[in-house]
Amino acid sequence: MNRKYEKLFSPFTFPSQVTIKNRIVMSQMTTFSGFENGKYTLDELNYYQTQIKEVGMVIAGYTYVNRNGKAFIGQPAIDDDK
Repeated sequence: MNRKYEKLFSPFTFPSQVTIKNRIVMSQMTTFSGFENGKYTLDELNYYQTQIKEVGMVIAGYTYVNRNGKAFIGQPAIDDDK
């Protein structure tokens, strides 16, 4: 590995004491593959399962935190704890 990028592949600890295995972060994006009710489909879960093998952190994409914020059918929801 090029020493120039060595730090990128080293662990990082947040002030909250959560440590990630490297400093590569997958940014949020949408895959348009959720259920109409906002739940994740098996395809969506498998997609994220594949991504987390290599990166230190994945930011779940384009979710709504309030029912009024839903932009399209199939958009994943994080508006309740169910």
